[in-house]
Amino acid sequence: MQGDKKAFRLVDPDAGLPEIYSNHLALSVTRDDVRLAFGQIVPLEQRLIDAAFEWPEGNAKTKALPGMVAQRIAVTVSWQQAKRVSQALAEAETRFEAKNGTIKDAEAP
Repeated sequence: MQGDKKAFRLVDPDAGLPEIYSNHLALSVTRDDVRLAFGQIVPLEQRLIDAAFEWPEGNAKTKALPGMVAQRIAVTVSWQQAKRVSQALAEAETRFEAKNGTIKDAEAP
């Protein structure tokens, strides 16, 4: 059925497809599937810190602030689907880097 791409068409919900921002991913696996839990790193309540605040190790602009991960959504897929997603992302990354240059890895906090 994979070769028959015309068998399905994408249909958005009446209210539109929800969009969720994520800058954190938690991965869980079983023998049968892969679970991707997308979250957003946010400051801890009552610990918002002005960018001018100085940590003993340096400026807050260059150091990770105390925070937590607010879970936004989880998606569970079969291993077969996970492999297709992985291949599609690798192809998209290759095309992006060919046009825009190498993506630099983020520095660990």
